Amino acid sequence: MLRTVVAGVGSKVGGSVDDLADLRLLVDEAATLLLGPRGHPTTLAMSIEPSDAGLRIALTLEAPGVAPPAADGLSWHVLIGLADEVEALSSADGPSIRILRRQGEG
Repeated sequence: MLRTVVAGVGSKVGGSVDDLADLRLLVDEAATLLLGPRGHPTTLAMSIEPSDAGLRIALTLEAPGVAPPAADGLSWHVLIGLADEVEALSSADGPSIRILRRQGEG
């Protein structure tokens, strides 16, 4: 579902076919990092904000006290390779990954 939503927003702001494929992959990898090997159900929320800088995407796992994913491994390298900015954060609500992706770049 997340992949479809981000591609829909990306197409509304003029993303190319390649941009949309990259957005889908970015969201998929970020979700994989956040969900990891969880043994219990949890909620993963996504927000997308179109801006002059590009698309700002935030994925947050509702899991208080869980640390953000480590900035290493294949999924993390995919994120930094396709996005202009990537940040893993921790908050009272749980870990999150924030991404900036400029259209036509990455």
